[in-house]
Amino acid sequence: MGKRPSESKSWPPVDGPSVLSVPPQGAGPASAAPVDRPARRAVDIDLTLPVEETLAQAVARQHRRAVLIALVALVALNTADLVTTRLALARGGIEANPLAKVMLSGYRVEIVKAVALLALAWRVMTRTPTLWVALAAWAVTGVYAMTVVSNILSLVALSR
Repeated sequence: MGKRPSESKSWPPVDGPSVLSVPPQGAGPASAAPVDRPARRAVDIDLTLPVEETLAQAVARQHRRAVLIALVALVALNTADLVTTRLALARGGIEANPLAKVMLSGYRVEIVKAVALLALAWRVMTRTPTLWVALAAWAVTGVYAMTVVSNILSLVALSR
């Protein structure tokens, strides 16, 4: 950016030392003696920022952030799902999902879920996530949140 027409080093220009009369704190306007303090000089700051990324890059960064947050939530919810499911089964509950029922014998469910989450994380880190990927990640996160709530309600019902 170019200089202002006045070519001055401070803006607005200040002629000599300025004094500002300020009453002390807590004193009323009539009872206070003025205190002389030097006035602050304005500094000419260039507020323009260099454009380092395009709009498409900024949008992709936002999508990646949304998917990564959803991924962290998915890891937490998958862990909560596994813990609450195991607790419910230990208290006499029945797994309603036939696929999960087969996989719950042993630790296959944990392995499958870990592989799926790692594949999603790899996909997010190696490709530019789209809005649809972000929306799908949050939709799956919502489904897992409902599953965990359902498991907790089942645990409450089994403990009665």
